[in-house]
Amino acid sequence: AFAGGNGVYFQRFVAHLRTAEVVIVDILANRLARYRGSVVREGRNTTASEFAKNRVDTARVVNVFDMVMLGRYSHQKMFGNDMQRERELVREALREVGMESYEERSFLSLSGGEKQRTLVARALVQKAPLIILDEPTNHLDIGYQYQIMSILKKQNLTVFSSVHDLNIAACYCDRIVLMKAGRIVDVGTPEEMFVPEKIKYLFGVNTQVTVNSVTGKPNIVFIPSEE
Repeated sequence: AFAGGNGVYFQRFVAHLRTAEVVIVDILANRLARYRGSVVREGRNTTASEFAKNRVDTARVVNVFDMVMLGRYSHQKMFGNDMQRERELVREALREVGMESYEERSFLSLSGGEKQRTLVARALVQKAPLIILDEPTNHLDIGYQYQIMSILKKQNLTVFSSVHDLNIAACYCDRIVLMKAGRIVDVGTPEEMFVPEKIKYLFGVNTQVTVNSVTGKPNIVFIPSEE
């Protein structure tokens, strides 16, 4: 269970194998029944249906606006919804990720980065206290990577996310989970986790870690091997 204060609380894990990331995200979403244990949220087991109620078949989505509107599915009732308000929430989320001019575009026609920004908008419009994101900055240009992370950081919610860029993780995340061979190695703050010895153990590369003079966060520089 994760507890966030004002603003977003980022729990982020760093794994040296992509498989480990997939397993952790799927376990959190209760998609892997073969693993023992349970997902506990706020002191109680969380069922698969609770995580799955916002999952939808994206193959049927016509355009970007509809894709993001699907994030409001669990909030909608057969009667009584203020649809004007629902539409404004969708447009607000699209503006936050810079996709407001793409409302009528087919989702399937978008580039990888545009699809990623649309899916982040859909996650935001759900207004959930906890969201799980698998590589939210994947396929994005550098500017959009930092924009998306800044947007998530401003939200009053908890984010559990995988991000491959260690410097982005150091800048935006409150807690880091280190993993190797499918097992948790260590958990702590970016300052505690992003040290040369631990990065070397995880990834087998040498690094120099300094403090960014602007952000005050760890800055990781990778040192090429001489071999």
